[in-house]
This record gives sequence, C-alpha cells and structure tokens, in this order.
Amino acid sequence: EFEHDASDFKQKVEDMDRRLGTIFSQAFDDAAGLEHAFKLLDIFGSLLERPVIAASTSDRYPRLITMFDRDLDDAKLIYSRHIQEEMELGYPPVHRNMSLVAGALRWAQELRDRIQVPFSHFRHITHPCLESPEGK
Repeated sequence: EFEHDASDFKQKVEDMDRRLGTIFSQAFDDAAGLEHAFKLLDIFGSLLERPVIAASTSDRYPRLITMFDRDLDDAKLIYSRHIQEEMELGYPPVHRNMSLVAGALRWAQELRDRIQVPFSHFRHITHPCLESPEGK
C-alpha cells in the first residue's frame, strides 16, 4: 500500500515538474527581452535545478547569450549614432534642460547601465553554456 502511494506521489511530482518545465519554456519564449528573461529565471529560482525541469529548460540558456549579444549591438549602434550627431552638431546631444557636461555624463552613464545591468545578471547563472567560447 505504502509503495503504491509513494509511486503515485513520485509520478505526480514528475508530472508537475514536466508541466512547470513547459510553463517556463513557454514564458521564456514569450519574453520580450533580456530583462524579462532574467526576471523569469529569478521567479523560477531553485525550481530550475530540479532534474526534470532542468532537462526540459536547459536549451533556453544559450538564447540569453544571443539576446545579450543583440543588446550589445544595439548599444554600439546607439553610441555610433550619438557620436555622429555630435560631429554634425558640433556639440553632444543631451537631455532637455541639461548642461553639455552634465548631459554628456548622464548619457554615458545610461549607456553603461544598459550594458552592465544585464551583464551583472549572468553572474547568478550557473550553466555550461556560459563556459563555452561564445559565453565568454
């Protein structure tokens, strides 16, 4: 009797893990950007370490690298456009009501944050894809 109940329980837990893995995969695929993907990883937390869930979701991690690479390309494009505008205008374009120096510093800080914030999230992830040449 106990062995039968234990077997049923294990089967239900495994089924629930498969369902959670499917939910995570669907939510990850629907994530609009890198920030949303990291938030999803944070929400699922240690559940992603469960063997059944980990097996069904491990193929999603390399997409984080791809998404970050795309964000880096976007930051490079923003930088190039900003430098081009500065050369055309003769002064750097800044936010409204800011001095040139303060505006330039603020712009540089925003661009740095655009790169560093997602990069800092990678420190909290342990997955083999981050050790690959593409991940480094």
